[in-house]
Amino acid sequence: PLMEEEDELRKLESLPKDSSLYQMRKKHLEEMLSLKYEAETLKQEAERDDLTRQVDAMKKEHERSEWIQTQQQQLLEAKYRKHLARERPLNAVERELEKRQAEDPSSA
Repeated sequence: PLMEEEDELRKLESLPKDSSLYQMRKKHLEEMLSLKYEAETLKQEAERDDLTRQVDAMKKEHERSEWIQTQQQQLLEAKYRKHLARERPLNAVERELEKRQAEDPSSA
């Protein structure tokens, strides 16, 4: 990529340093290097911004995924509690019946 600049430097070195052509070429080379540097800087900034957007999107997706997982877990826990709540009264009644039968076998 710097081959053009190297060639330009070689040409520049062959000119007398006090000539106007030398001054023009030197100024042109400085401007070209400056423009290339600026373009590279802008390219890197754009890439950085793009990567930042991608990371932000991934973070949001991760947070959303965690939220969904939490909601699903809470739903399952609620279903389980509801199921247990249905069984507990039946178990209590069965235990009470078993207790009464144990105390008075003739009531069965």
